[in-house]
Amino acid sequence: MSRSKNLKCNENLYLYEKLDDLRTYLIKRGEERKAMNAKRILSALIKFPLPILSAKIASSLLQGVGPWFEAKFEEWIKEKPIKRKSEEIPSTQVEKVKKYIPEPGSDEWICLLSIYYSEEKKISTYDIGYICDQVLSGYYDIEKPKSPTQAFQTLIENGLVEEDCEVYSLTSIGEILTPKLISQCPRNFKKYLASQEERKEFDPDSWIEDSNDASTEASNSSQNFSNFSIVLLVDTAERLYMDFQAISERLINRNVIVEKSKLWIGDYMWLCKLEQEPGVFIDFSLGIVVERKTADDLASSLVDGRYEAQKIRLKQAGIKCIYLLEGTKPSPGSRISQDTLLNALASTQFNYGFQVKITKDSQDTLNWLARMTAALQVEVSGWSLDKFEKLETFENYFDSTNPNGKLTVYNLFGKQLRALDNCGEQGTLAILKNYKTPYKLYRELKNAASKGKRHLARILKEIKLENGNTLSKTLREQLIQLFLC
Repeated sequence: MSRSKNLKCNENLYLYEKLDDLRTYLIKRGEERKAMNAKRILSALIKFPLPILSAKIASSLLQGVGPWFEAKFEEWIKEKPIKRKSEEIPSTQVEKVKKYIPEPGSDEWICLLSIYYSEEKKISTYDIGYICDQVLSGYYDIEKPKSPTQAFQTLIENGLVEEDCEVYSLTSIGEILTPKLISQCPRNFKKYLASQEERKEFDPDSWIEDSNDASTEASNSSQNFSNFSIVLLVDTAERLYMDFQAISERLINRNVIVEKSKLWIGDYMWLCKLEQEPGVFIDFSLGIVVERKTADDLASSLVDGRYEAQKIRLKQAGIKCIYLLEGTKPSPGSRISQDTLLNALASTQFNYGFQVKITKDSQDTLNWLARMTAALQVEVSGWSLDKFEKLETFENYFDSTNPNGKLTVYNLFGKQLRALDNCGEQGTLAILKNYKTPYKLYRELKNAASKGKRHLARILKEIKLENGNTLSKTLREQLIQLFLC
């Protein structure tokens, strides 16, 4: 029985069947990671319009093919070295494209180039800003498309682009025609473009605050700074399945400045290196931290309690926190299910106000970090001196987040409360918000108790969680037992 799954190129059927058999074998052996990778390659192979004539082609053009799978492809191609011919492009599609040529500088033209110049030859709409700023601007006088979604739809209707789960890639016709369109267009497109407006910020995930509002521009437009750089700090303990040099090389290729530094909280953060005087720089914290966890990391931290402790420390730091989950499925032997992981993230987002970002793998994480850095570069370029003066220096930030540097009574009280069986992270934060020290809580409870049990109960019920609920009855009784008995 055929397993072709509507292959775009029937000459790849033998490779598809061999890969499908290999995936079944890997599942039986419990090699889940390789089996998942094989599934991803199968999906790419179904859509690939040309014959795979060599293992090198598979490695270069099929998503998921690394050295191990490349060796398998080489073995299979040697087993059946059939000369394959790609399917011809239907003449009706060719005629359709001949009637539609995107005008140089148009939204459709820029979207085509963005896909063509992208690293993976496929992009989402939020990638457009990064590619325009970091890649295309080096060749063409362009600006980010005003309506990329509409532009992609036009390209799809005309057979140049195809879409899969909001990810856009070139069709076989698009792959042939886009280089021709580029070669036929001059490098200077000012005569094709309307006058450029002031550059707006690019936001990869639609949450960075817009700092370029009209009032700020009107009062401070003459004080913008140009001699600064955005630096991505990587915690010395962060591994990301590769060492710092590998992380650095991949990000530097995306024009990201990367430095390694000890971070007391989070795995990544951004700082702004500003030149105050010629040759004199000062580092400011941008107050944005990324806590990265793989699905297995998060599952382990939920079991041993580290997850709750980390959330409290991040919340107390008073900064914007992005909780980044790399993959959503724990290993088969994990005690935590995928649903439990996602529920934990949803709870974190709702109760703590943290941003949540989910990536597919480490490569996707690095790509997102690069886009985020580009977004911050654009945003900070419009800041005034007043905005910079409100930032905390990285030195002060580092000292304030050091858990060993200045252990206050407040911090110690929080640790003591967390040691109580029925005092979770929300209860701890609620108590600390009302009573900074155990002595203040003791005095309040003692004074209330002297006025009667009803008054004591009312005082404890006035301690509210962020969602508006009161402390649990068990915890209230536990506090009375601890402080008054």
